[in-house]
Amino acid sequence: MEDFYTIKLDIYKTFVELYLAHGLSSREFNRLYGKDMERLGLD
Repeated sequence: MEDFYTIKLDIYKTFVELYLAHGLSSREFNRLYGKDMERLGLD
């Protein structure tokens, strides 16, 4: 189960990097990536 959390954290980190790199507002970020984050259980 520990591997699952490591992968989950790596994916979450990738979303944070996308958010910061593109300078998106939180609303725009949620519009673009919100459904993907929900599917991955990162919400």
